[in-house]
Amino acid sequence: MMYIAEKAGRFFPQDPRGKWEVTQWVMWQMANQGPKTGECGHFRRLKDTRGDQSYAVRRFTDEVIRRFSVLRPRAWVCSFAGFGAIGNGLAVAIGMGCADRKSPAVALVGDGSFMLGGLAEFSTAVRHKVDLIVVVCNDGCYGAEYRKLAARDFETEHSLFDWPDFAPVADALGGAGCTVRSLGDLPYVEKVVTGRDRPVLIDLKLDPAAVHWGH
Repeated sequence: MMYIAEKAGRFFPQDPRGKWEVTQWVMWQMANQGPKTGECGHFRRLKDTRGDQSYAVRRFTDEVIRRFSVLRPRAWVCSFAGFGAIGNGLAVAIGMGCADRKSPAVALVGDGSFMLGGLAEFSTAVRHKVDLIVVVCNDGCYGAEYRKLAARDFETEHSLFDWPDFAPVADALGGAGCTVRSLGDLPYVEKVVTGRDRPVLIDLKLDPAAVHWGH
């Protein structure tokens, strides 16, 4: 459809800025809103006529709600969608921060992902003065591996890691770091975020055994 519209010179802007703006919306609809809405409707209509569909109904209903709750779809990016790798989140956030200097870029990453490349990327954000807020969901492990091992009653110790304390590391790299261990830490985090003049890293401590896995 995009090819036909472009060749026909209708329904598709010819100037580069307008063209890519329309393309972004089309890609979001094609890869996100359209498929997830269709899957949600399919499994809701199917119900339990082909076995227990409660998992599929719950998953795709949650996906639809999540997409419609994003007020600015083009301001939200899942860095591993379609690629299946970790470690890309911070680089993507830095790119978004450089593309839009008027808004802060917020990166939600895991501790394993941050250690895979985030340390160097955070330093890049500091050097280029990117308005970046990084939330490291730190459960001290590779979460996917922990979950799979625990589900099969295997030892989870091989998925656990004794990471460095991320907040002082962020400070050493020229950013501002803070740690959240309880709700009592949030006022200080709010103070750091609202008064930021450099990239901020929030080390959010989690218990892997208590993390809820939606899918």
